[in-house]
Amino acid sequence: MSASPRRACCARRSRGANSAARPDRGSTRGSDRRNHTGGGRGRRTGIGLAADSGLSGALPQPVGPSRAAALMLLDDRFGAEEAERWGLVHRFVPDGTATGQGFDLARRPATGPTAAYAEVKSLLQAAAGSELPALPEAEAEARKRLGRTKDHRAAGRAFLDGRIPSFTGN
Repeated sequence: MSASPRRACCARRSRGANSAARPDRGSTRGSDRRNHTGGGRGRRTGIGLAADSGLSGALPQPVGPSRAAALMLLDDRFGAEEAERWGLVHRFVPDGTATGQGFDLARRPATGPTAAYAEVKSLLQAAAGSELPALPEAEAEARKRLGRTKDHRAAGRAFLDGRIPSFTGN
């Protein structure tokens, strides 16, 4: 997961759990069909290999160890609605609406507090490999950094004035 503050992921077609298991994935279209690698020919166990690209660590997080094992060992195909239900993607969108919804999804973080988004993504990435006691300290440091930004000060004033904040990324 990149700490890039402006990255947004939209609809993807026929990508496997290898790409879908990343926490910053956005949407999937209704006609998407997936398996753990995106296609039978690329199935790792089918050619005598195991997972790559960190899939064995990333896939159990959203779907659980039992389902992850089944997906990786049995190469079962699954649909877009299942991917959403299992937590592999943020949202299921009906066919024909993916482009419009993708642009809408991309606009939201692009006009938001990008420094805060980068900190959240960094914290989530750090949390994946950390013990719980270390996280509050990392969160406190992030809040200190963000508390010094122009975006935070402007958002605080907007809140007190009853306005919607406008963010610049500073």
